[in-house]
Amino acid sequence: MATNYLGQNGLVYLITLIKNSFVKKVLKTGSDSEYKGLSDNDLTDTLKAQYDAAYTHSTTPHAPAGAEANVLESVKVNGQALPVTAKAVDVPVPLISTDISADATSDLKTASPKAVAGYVSAALAGVSGISAQILTDGEYDEDGVPTVAGQAGVIYLVPIDGGENNVYREFLYINGAFETIGTTAVDLSGYMQKTDLVEFTNLEIDSIWTSAMGE
Repeated sequence: MATNYLGQNGLVYLITLIKNSFVKKVLKTGSDSEYKGLSDNDLTDTLKAQYDAAYTHSTTPHAPAGAEANVLESVKVNGQALPVTAKAVDVPVPLISTDISADATSDLKTASPKAVAGYVSAALAGVSGISAQILTDGEYDEDGVPTVAGQAGVIYLVPIDGGENNVYREFLYINGAFETIGTTAVDLSGYMQKTDLVEFTNLEIDSIWTSAMGE
Protein backbone atom coordinates (compact mmCIF):
# COMPACT_ATOMS: atom_id res chain seq x y z
CA MET A 1 0.00 0.00 0.00
CA ALA A 2 1.40 3.36 -1.05
CA THR A 3 2.12 6.08 1.51
CA ASN A 4 1.63 9.70 0.47
CA TYR A 5 4.08 12.40 1.48
CA LEU A 6 4.15 16.18 1.08
CA GLY A 7 7.07 17.26 -1.09
CA GLN A 8 8.50 20.73 -1.71
CA ASN A 9 6.06 21.59 -4.50
CA GLY A 10 3.10 20.44 -2.43
CA LEU A 11 4.33 22.39 0.58
CA VAL A 12 4.60 25.61 -1.46
CA TYR A 13 1.09 25.02 -2.82
CA LEU A 14 -0.29 24.41 0.69
CA ILE A 15 1.33 27.60 2.02
CA THR A 16 -0.28 29.51 -0.86
CA LEU A 17 -3.68 28.10 0.11
CA ILE A 18 -3.18 29.13 3.74
CA LYS A 19 -2.01 32.60 2.73
CA ASN A 20 -5.01 33.12 0.44
CA SER A 21 -7.34 31.87 3.17
CA PHE A 22 -6.06 34.51 5.59
CA VAL A 23 -6.47 37.24 2.97
CA LYS A 24 -10.10 36.18 2.42
CA LYS A 25 -10.68 36.20 6.17
CA VAL A 26 -9.34 39.74 6.51
CA LEU A 27 -11.48 40.95 3.60
CA LYS A 28 -14.60 39.30 5.02
CA THR A 29 -14.16 41.03 8.37
CA GLY A 30 -13.46 44.42 6.83
CA SER A 31 -15.92 47.28 7.09
CA ASP A 32 -15.51 50.39 5.00
CA SER A 33 -11.89 49.80 4.06
CA GLU A 34 -10.50 47.08 1.83
CA TYR A 35 -8.62 45.44 4.72
CA LYS A 36 -9.43 45.15 8.38
CA GLY A 37 -7.51 47.63 10.48
CA LEU A 38 -5.54 45.28 12.72
CA SER A 39 -4.52 48.19 14.98
CA ASP A 40 -8.13 49.17 15.75
CA ASN A 41 -9.15 48.95 19.40
CA ASP A 42 -12.19 46.68 19.29
CA LEU A 43 -12.24 46.26 23.08
CA THR A 44 -14.30 48.49 25.31
CA ASP A 45 -12.33 51.12 27.19
CA THR A 46 -13.09 49.36 30.46
CA LEU A 47 -11.90 45.96 29.25
CA LYS A 48 -8.78 47.41 27.68
CA ALA A 49 -7.96 49.18 30.95
CA GLN A 50 -8.29 45.86 32.79
CA TYR A 51 -5.91 44.20 30.33
CA ASP A 52 -3.42 47.04 30.72
CA ALA A 53 -3.59 46.76 34.52
CA ALA A 54 -3.07 43.00 34.36
CA TYR A 55 -0.01 43.43 32.11
CA THR A 56 1.48 46.07 34.43
CA HIS A 57 0.94 43.80 37.41
CA SER A 58 2.58 40.85 35.65
CA THR A 59 5.77 42.85 35.02
CA THR A 60 6.06 44.15 38.60
CA PRO A 61 8.13 42.28 41.26
CA HIS A 62 5.87 40.76 43.92
CA ALA A 63 8.36 39.60 46.55
CA PRO A 64 7.46 40.67 50.11
CA ALA A 65 9.39 43.61 51.46
CA GLY A 66 11.09 41.42 54.09
CA ALA A 67 12.03 38.59 51.74
CA GLU A 68 15.66 37.48 51.70
CA ALA A 69 17.38 36.62 48.42
CA ASN A 70 18.44 32.98 48.07
CA VAL A 71 22.17 33.59 47.82
CA LEU A 72 24.82 30.90 48.27
CA GLU A 73 27.24 32.20 50.89
CA SER A 74 29.72 29.36 51.18
CA VAL A 75 30.64 25.89 49.95
CA LYS A 76 31.91 22.90 51.92
CA VAL A 77 34.69 20.85 50.40
CA ASN A 78 34.72 17.33 51.85
CA GLY A 79 32.91 18.60 54.92
CA GLN A 80 35.10 21.64 55.50
CA ALA A 81 33.29 24.93 55.02
CA LEU A 82 35.12 27.94 53.58
CA PRO A 83 34.20 30.11 55.39
CA VAL A 84 32.23 28.49 58.24
CA THR A 85 28.68 29.90 58.21
CA ALA A 86 25.16 28.68 58.85
CA LYS A 87 24.53 28.53 55.13
CA ALA A 88 26.75 26.04 53.35
CA VAL A 89 26.62 23.33 50.71
CA ASP A 90 28.57 20.14 51.26
CA VAL A 91 30.17 19.10 47.95
CA PRO A 92 31.90 15.69 48.22
CA VAL A 93 34.95 15.63 45.97
CA PRO A 94 35.92 12.09 44.86
CA LEU A 95 39.27 10.93 46.16
CA ILE A 96 41.76 9.37 43.75
CA SER A 97 42.76 5.78 44.44
CA THR A 98 45.30 3.49 42.80
CA ASP A 99 43.36 0.37 43.76
CA ILE A 100 40.21 -0.03 41.67
CA SER A 101 38.99 -3.16 43.51
CA ALA A 102 39.13 -1.49 46.94
CA ASP A 103 36.68 1.21 45.83
CA ALA A 104 34.04 -1.04 44.24
CA THR A 105 31.39 -0.08 46.83
CA SER A 106 32.54 3.46 47.59
CA ASP A 107 30.71 6.55 46.35
CA LEU A 108 33.42 8.90 47.60
CA LYS A 109 36.40 7.46 45.77
CA THR A 110 37.34 7.10 42.13
CA ALA A 111 40.18 5.12 40.62
CA SER A 112 42.92 6.90 38.76
CA PRO A 113 43.14 6.50 34.96
CA LYS A 114 46.29 4.42 35.48
CA ALA A 115 44.45 2.03 37.80
CA VAL A 116 41.55 1.69 35.35
CA ALA A 117 43.92 1.05 32.44
CA GLY A 118 45.69 -1.68 34.41
CA TYR A 119 42.39 -3.29 35.38
CA VAL A 120 41.16 -3.36 31.76
CA SER A 121 44.49 -4.67 30.46
CA ALA A 122 44.43 -7.51 33.00
CA ALA A 123 40.84 -8.42 32.06
CA LEU A 124 41.71 -8.57 28.35
CA ALA A 125 45.05 -10.31 28.76
CA GLY A 126 43.67 -13.64 27.54
CA VAL A 127 41.98 -12.23 24.45
CA SER A 128 44.17 -12.19 21.37
CA GLY A 129 41.50 -11.09 18.87
CA ILE A 130 38.47 -12.23 16.95
CA SER A 131 38.61 -13.73 13.46
CA ALA A 132 36.04 -15.22 11.10
CA GLN A 133 36.12 -18.40 9.03
CA ILE A 134 33.67 -19.25 6.22
CA LEU A 135 33.05 -23.00 6.14
CA THR A 136 32.51 -24.98 2.95
CA ASP A 137 30.82 -28.32 2.13
CA GLY A 138 32.18 -31.08 4.33
CA GLU A 139 33.01 -28.72 7.19
CA TYR A 140 29.48 -28.76 8.65
CA ASP A 141 26.80 -31.44 9.02
CA GLU A 142 23.31 -31.66 7.51
CA ASP A 143 21.94 -29.48 10.33
CA GLY A 144 24.45 -26.76 9.51
CA VAL A 145 26.58 -27.31 12.64
CA PRO A 146 30.36 -27.02 12.12
CA THR A 147 32.33 -30.29 12.24
CA VAL A 148 35.79 -28.72 12.18
CA ALA A 149 38.04 -28.49 15.23
CA GLY A 150 36.75 -25.46 17.11
CA GLN A 151 38.95 -22.67 18.40
CA ALA A 152 38.19 -19.84 20.83
CA GLY A 153 38.02 -16.37 19.33
CA VAL A 154 36.82 -17.55 15.89
CA ILE A 155 33.37 -16.87 14.41
CA TYR A 156 32.44 -19.77 12.14
CA LEU A 157 30.15 -18.85 9.25
CA VAL A 158 28.00 -21.60 7.74
CA PRO A 159 26.36 -20.70 4.38
CA ILE A 160 22.56 -20.53 4.27
CA ASP A 161 20.85 -21.48 0.97
CA GLY A 162 24.15 -22.10 -0.72
CA GLY A 163 25.71 -18.87 0.52
CA GLU A 164 23.71 -16.63 -1.81
CA ASN A 165 23.65 -12.93 -0.88
CA ASN A 166 26.37 -13.61 1.72
CA VAL A 167 23.92 -14.96 4.30
CA TYR A 168 25.47 -17.20 6.98
CA ARG A 169 24.72 -18.75 10.35
CA GLU A 170 27.23 -17.68 12.97
CA PHE A 171 28.81 -20.04 15.52
CA LEU A 172 31.28 -19.70 18.38
CA TYR A 173 33.19 -22.55 19.98
CA ILE A 174 32.33 -22.31 23.69
CA ASN A 175 33.07 -24.84 26.47
CA GLY A 176 33.92 -27.58 24.00
CA ALA A 177 30.87 -27.18 21.74
CA PHE A 178 29.62 -24.98 18.93
CA GLU A 179 26.94 -22.46 19.93
CA THR A 180 24.94 -20.49 17.36
CA ILE A 181 24.92 -16.75 17.96
CA GLY A 182 22.70 -15.64 15.08
CA THR A 183 22.86 -15.01 11.35
CA THR A 184 24.08 -12.31 9.02
CA ALA A 185 20.65 -12.08 7.38
CA VAL A 186 18.97 -8.67 7.34
CA ASP A 187 15.17 -8.71 7.16
CA LEU A 188 13.86 -5.56 5.46
CA SER A 189 10.34 -6.86 4.89
CA GLY A 190 8.90 -4.59 7.57
CA TYR A 191 10.61 -1.45 6.31
CA MET A 192 9.10 1.08 3.93
CA GLN A 193 10.58 1.05 0.46
CA LYS A 194 11.23 4.10 -1.72
CA THR A 195 8.68 2.83 -4.22
CA ASP A 196 6.01 2.93 -1.48
CA LEU A 197 6.18 6.73 -1.30
CA VAL A 198 3.88 8.76 -3.55
CA GLU A 199 3.87 12.55 -3.45
CA PHE A 200 0.56 14.36 -2.94
CA THR A 201 -0.71 16.13 -6.06
CA ASN A 202 -2.21 19.63 -5.99
CA LEU A 203 -5.63 18.14 -6.76
CA GLU A 204 -5.33 15.84 -3.74
CA ILE A 205 -4.28 18.77 -1.57
CA ASP A 206 -7.30 20.73 -2.83
CA SER A 207 -9.57 17.85 -1.90
CA ILE A 208 -8.11 17.53 1.60
CA TRP A 209 -8.23 21.33 2.08
CA THR A 210 -11.89 21.53 1.03
CA SER A 211 -12.82 18.68 3.33
CA ALA A 212 -10.94 20.13 6.32
CA MET A 213 -12.24 23.68 5.82
CA GLY A 214 -15.81 22.58 5.13
CA GLU A 215 -15.89 24.56 1.95
